[in-house]
Amino acid sequence: MISFAYPHLLYLLLLLPLVAGLFIWSRLSRRRKMNRYGKPEVIAHLMPEVSKYMPWIKMSLALLIITVLVIMISRPRATGGRDADASETT
Repeated sequence: MISFAYPHLLYLLLLLPLVAGLFIWSRLSRRRKMNRYGKPEVIAHLMPEVSKYMPWIKMSLALLIITVLVIMISRPRATGGRDADASETT
């Protein structure tokens, strides 16, 4: 069984969908602005080094890191020990 020393800090995980939503909104806003500027085919030739996937990979890794950090600062700990496990099997 796992318990947390600071379980109230796990509420910080509720911010993850907000951050993801802001990222998606900014990407859609960027796409709209680029489409307003010119045709996507022409703009793609003007920016050959821009990756479609790298921002999504970076955001996914950032969200994963934030999740792990929030769990770490909430200090998970195992309740019970070997004695409890040994008595259950006998």
